[in-house]
Amino acid sequence: IRTYGHYESFYRDHKTNRPIIYIYDSYHTSADRWASILQVDGINTIRNTDHDGIILGLYVNSESRQLLKSGFDGFYTYFAAEGFTEGSTSQKWSDIVSWGHSNNLIVSLSVGPGYDDTRIRPWNSQNTKSRRNGVYYDNMWESAMTAQCDWVSVTSFNEWMEGTQIEEVISKSIDSTVYDGKPYTYHDYSPLSSDYYMKRTYWWGLKFKEKKKKKKKKKKLCVKNDS
Repeated sequence: IRTYGHYESFYRDHKTNRPIIYIYDSYHTSADRWASILQVDGINTIRNTDHDGIILGLYVNSESRQLLKSGFDGFYTYFAAEGFTEGSTSQKWSDIVSWGHSNNLIVSLSVGPGYDDTRIRPWNSQNTKSRRNGVYYDNMWESAMTAQCDWVSVTSFNEWMEGTQIEEVISKSIDSTVYDGKPYTYHDYSPLSSDYYMKRTYWWGLKFKEKKKKKKKKKKLCVKNDS
């Protein structure tokens, strides 16, 4: 935060100006250690200091619910392979969101355009998820919106090694790789345009934002009527 916090590209919550930080593999650190910096009364707390922020831990499965006593402000699900973890299983998202909201946690569900990490993990082909010309991405966005999460995070912008990139692409093949010495052809988005996923992300972002506005407006109307 001290080094990069002044950059415009350093993402902050527009309401509080607090930096938003996603912690990967947060479950590898015990809840007590996280609590020492994330709970207000923690011995080394960052709360109400210049290093305070909105800190999200990784939700993998129900065991990740230790996030609650760790002091995290919320959680995200990260993985783009449908069904790889409980957190990346869209059929469970409504229940996960409900648990998060019942405990006043921010829920950021992670969506992705597909998944293919066989170039670096050739044994993991069972988790390969075809993009299906954009259908996979649309389905994940639809599921996230139906689950009524607070935020949607995209996995990923440029993780080519796991086939989850959404940035603009060109067709490219290489003669061999450092992993197995075999030729490799990177995925492009054919027959879709090279910038399809960037444009589609923008489209879905607008839909998500509009739905949030409608929900907020409806909530205000209900409060007014009740009074």
